[in-house]
Amino acid sequence: MSRRLLIIIILSVLILGVAGGTIVLLIQRLEGEDISLLVSPAPSQSTDAEQKALANPDGDDDGDGLTNAQEVLWGTFPDNPDSDGDGYKDGEEVAAGHDPTKPGPDDKLPDGFQPAQYQRTEVSYEPLQADQYFSSGSDMVLTSDNLSDDYKRRYKENERNPDTLAKYVEQQPIITKLPTANLDKITVQQSSGPQSLAAYIKAVDNISILRNNTLLIEGLNQLYQHNNPAAMNGWRLQVQFYKEDLLKQSVPPEAMDLHKVLLGYSQLLESTLSTIAEWNTDSVKAMTALRQLNTNDRVFYPIIQREINRLRGTVK
Repeated sequence: MSRRLLIIIILSVLILGVAGGTIVLLIQRLEGEDISLLVSPAPSQSTDAEQKALANPDGDDDGDGLTNAQEVLWGTFPDNPDSDGDGYKDGEEVAAGHDPTKPGPDDKLPDGFQPAQYQRTEVSYEPLQADQYFSSGSDMVLTSDNLSDDYKRRYKENERNPDTLAKYVEQQPIITKLPTANLDKITVQQSSGPQSLAAYIKAVDNISILRNNTLLIEGLNQLYQHNNPAAMNGWRLQVQFYKEDLLKQSVPPEAMDLHKVLLGYSQLLESTLSTIAEWNTDSVKAMTALRQLNTNDRVFYPIIQREINRLRGTVK
């Protein structure tokens, strides 16, 4: 087995995780090994996309398992693989008998349900309650130990393989709570109105930085092909700049919970990417950080997206 394929398998195991105690390997292989399935593309919403979709009805522009024509029929967004932001692709929900325009858990469709063209379900989100997602401390260090050395101590050379490595990484604790935001650094508006809230949403809505599929794939390729952390560090810098911009914002009171989560998540993500970029000094810790990245992305990105959608709905 080539080193290239071995690393792809290991990374796929770590990012895609464990289901029922069994390692799930989903490696897309076309003309060679491809890791483009590791992360879902960043969602977006655009009514113009519906018109573009109709120009290519048999295509699947967002790769969610529904053709563009089916997207229009279901009332989903043809440029967003997860229209209701609940962590499941639109095609997966339809195949399982769930409404792809309504977040779970109460999204099961009745037997025999047939979608009606342009009948998009009105989704009502509860306001974000941010405090439950924060830890009491602010230490974002995954561990001070060298996990590569520890892995070698625990497993003899003939025992080191993708299975034992994945098992070892799965056993490592990861950070799943956000660091407490420093409220002293946040400027809160005394009062708010639709215009100030709309301006705030526009200022912070570049959340695709927090889920950058292109830089992740490029970064992983650079790491395992050339031991080069440049792309990962590039993504980390983007997140750092986004976090710094957040600190400059004047925040409407009704957006404070969102702002705290954005600050906490960007700080955790920055720290996680920094650990991944330390591949050359501790590749096993970097792999553990990849698991941490995937775990937190699945939790916090949908929460952020839903709250932005909810706040946007209040100013329409």
